[in-house]
Amino acid sequence: MGLIDSFAGIGSLIATIAVVRIKNSKIMVWMISSLFLLGISTLIFPYSSYIIVACIVYMIMGIFIGFIKIYSRDLVYKFIPQNMVGRIFSLWTSLSLLCASFTSVLNGYMASHYLRDAYIALGIVLVTVGFFYSYKLIKEQLNV
Repeated sequence: MGLIDSFAGIGSLIATIAVVRIKNSKIMVWMISSLFLLGISTLIFPYSSYIIVACIVYMIMGIFIGFIKIYSRDLVYKFIPQNMVGRIFSLWTSLSLLCASFTSVLNGYMASHYLRDAYIALGIVLVTVGFFYSYKLIKEQLNV
């Protein structure tokens, strides 16, 4: 699993390089698309029966995770006053660590008993959230 997990880091690096190259102003479109495609990749992952396929799928997941990380931070810099950015990131990190503690226990239980079901449930949630935000974004653009 460590080998497969390292491919997610490679995917995040690829996403960082792509973001530097893209320099696109449609941040929300890229972030929502990445969220949706991360959900699809998560749904595909439990069905990969070979290590190389699992590594490639995990690298693709890492690319979308990288896009989400970068674009969400970009949104903070875009909409939060400069003197509040440090406080927002501190709060963001604290809440993430707090949530990670609780979800680690739940994920450990799910992984030991229902690993494939856990990936499928997570993928369904990510795709659903991607659809929801895509709908909101399209509705917002049509009302403009």
